[in-house]
This record gives sequence, structure tokens and C-alpha cells, in this order.
Amino acid sequence: RTPDGTHPNPGQQMDFKRFSSDVHLELYKMERDIIRNYDSVNPITTNFMSMKFTYAMDYFKWAKEVDFVSTDHYLAQKDRRNFIDLAQQADLTRGFANGKQWLLMEHSSSAVNWQPRNYAKTPGQEFRNSASFVARGSQGAMYFQWRASQAGSERFHSAMVPHAGQNTRVFREITELGAWLKDHSDLANHPTEMAEVAMVYDYEQFWAMMQANLPTKAISYPKTVARWYRAKWENGVRIDYDPADADLATLSEYKLVLMPMVHMLSESEEKTYHDYVAQGGNLVVGYFSNIADRTLRVKLGGYGGSLVKDLAGIYVEEFYPLRKGQGGLSNSYEIERWSELTTNLSADVIAKFQDSDVDGCPALTVKKHGSAKVWYQATELKLGSQRKFFRQIQKDLGIKSEGGEDSEVILRGPYRFEIDHSKNKVKVSRQR
Repeated sequence: RTPDGTHPNPGQQMDFKRFSSDVHLELYKMERDIIRNYDSVNPITTNFMSMKFTYAMDYFKWAKEVDFVSTDHYLAQKDRRNFIDLAQQADLTRGFANGKQWLLMEHSSSAVNWQPRNYAKTPGQEFRNSASFVARGSQGAMYFQWRASQAGSERFHSAMVPHAGQNTRVFREITELGAWLKDHSDLANHPTEMAEVAMVYDYEQFWAMMQANLPTKAISYPKTVARWYRAKWENGVRIDYDPADADLATLSEYKLVLMPMVHMLSESEEKTYHDYVAQGGNLVVGYFSNIADRTLRVKLGGYGGSLVKDLAGIYVEEFYPLRKGQGGLSNSYEIERWSELTTNLSADVIAKFQDSDVDGCPALTVKKHGSAKVWYQATELKLGSQRKFFRQIQKDLGIKSEGGEDSEVILRGPYRFEIDHSKNKVKVSRQR
């Protein structure tokens, strides 16, 4: 810890985060290569931790070094709609795997033992959870743990065989799930269908937003990413994930790319997004994006650099974090946490700030680039308003929507998954 009134160098903090991830990866590679000397047949992997607030490892880098991607996932049990977070993390894991099949290495059959309140899963919930993982590319559903421990710190963590034994709902449901997976083994031969929309996700953005001395402590990279995802999920739109350094060929496969709080971009990365728009791609750029390069040096000449000034057509002069209860938009959308002193350079204004310190400044805008469009969001929209904003963009671009609210529809090869979480039903049908 540094003395009061001072803080570590931000660039050095980023370097240490990179070093920490990379040195762990080097250890894995060393162990992998030792094993490979004695076994050239069997695949080698290690399980990731795909969860909202997990940030220590850059899994996009790690994914390049494993023979197949696998992950652990545990529900945020206080969230009654945690099936959306599950879907987000499964989609993110498929992003690590570059769209290929992957494996759910570990999850729980019911309650865990390490959250403030550890709620048991309700009847049918585990099948819905596992079906959602499989629909999004997992080759199965594996568990921690086989038999519930009688002693130790995990004695109240659920297992495939509970303390009460085999004559239990949990064991019966897992047995039924195993039989269902066996009956649907052909699923393993097919990847999940690519989405029309990609979202940029980048662990270095996470690391940067964890640092001290930002304009406000109220902003959160994982929470903003999750809100954008949830808005799309509830609108019935599927999402793929790509890293911030994705190449032009990858981005060009999508009709729309979402950029929530992509705080750092190198010069070459920024150029890629310019090229994507020049080729007809559409962007939604969130606030506090492209503020700095990859060393956290601020880009001069207007916040957001060329991405915001030229592509979005907005000049951002100063940040105005919102006070509690402050802020609104001229189109009645609800906002929180953030506003900006902005000037319109060449965009069409959708909504302006009001009841704030920057009243009249553009808050939501869109700029046309031939057949392409770039939207800029200079604030944090509340969930209902985020859904409305995205719904209009979906309509403008003709992005298909299916499911939503409490249900999800996913295609994996010729198979169609329909999962209704309010009715506790799963239907899988072969379409062709």
C-alpha cells in the first residue's frame, strides 16, 4: 500500500495484472508440455472460471493454449433471474473457444456453501441450467462434487449424491439428465449457431476499471457488460463475445458490434473498428470508451479519441458523474451514474440530458456512414431504457428476435432449444 494521498502508477498496475495472468499461463504450459512428452493422444486442458466478477486470468489468451476450452460456473443465487447470467457466461466461454464446442467442467447440482445465502435449486431448475449450457456449445454437464462430504468446509456444498443418498430429488434429476444427454449425443457434433450481434469483452478493461482515481467509484465494467447483455437477452437477441483486439475478418461476420466501456484501445485496434464501419458494420459505443491507449495514457483532443469524435460524431469535453437521484433524458429514458459535457459534431441526436449539470448536451446519438450506423451512449441507461434503446436499433438493422422476457431460443446445428424459465420447460427438436 502506498502512503495516504498517493496511489500506484496505473500503467504499472496494468503490467502487473498482465504479468500475473501470463506467469500462471506459463506454468500451465510447462506442465502441459511435460504431460505431452508422455501422452501424445489425450487432450489437455484446465478449467476456467467463467463468472461475472472473475477477472484474474485473461482467458482469451489461455484459450489458445488448451486443447479444448472448459470452465466452471456457479449461479449468483440471490438473483432470481440468474439464468440470464448463466447464459451470458456460457456465451462468453464459447467466445473463448472461438465459437467451437467447449465443456462445462464444473457446476453445482443444487446449493453451494460460500454465498451469503445458499439457496437450493428448485425442481427442474438443474435441467434448465444444463440445457442452456449445452445449447450454447457445452459437450456435457459435469459437477463438483460426486458425493457430499461428511466433514470439512464443503460439507454443505451440494453433490451428485447428497447426504440423504440416492433416494433424493437431486440424484434422480441428475440421473435423468445423464440419460437425456446420452439420447442426444449427436449434439456434440454441432457448434452453436453464430449470432448476428457481437459484444466486445476484454479482461484488460476489467483491470483498468478496478483502479483508484477514476471519475467515480459508481461505474463497474462487469455490471455494465451484464446489463447490456441482459437487455439483449430479454429482447430475444443472442450475443457472441469477441476480444477487443478481434481482427476485421472476425468483426465483419456480425451485423452489429457492441462496445460497452471499452476504455483502452491501441491505435491499430481503433483502426480496425474504423475499417469495420467503412465496410458497412454497425457499432454501439458506450461511455468512457477509448479514453486511453493500452498503457492507460489518455488520448488527447476530446475524450474517446477518433472512435467517438469521428465515428460517433460527438466531442466529449468533460465527465459529470451523476449524483444520487439526478439525471434524466429528453425522451424519458431513465439513467444513472454518468453524464458528459458533449457537443454534437455530425450526428443525429436521439436524446439530450436533462435534470443534470449538462442539460441540453447530447446523450444518445447516431451517425450514418453510408449504409452503416454508429450509435453513442453517453450515460448508463437503466435496464428498461437500455432494452428500449436496443430494441429500436434491432428494428433499424433488421436483427431477428426470438424468445426473450423469460424464455430463450438457441440453435445448435440442426437442433432447436426452447427453454422457458417461467414455465420450467425445455424442448429440443430437430429442424432438419
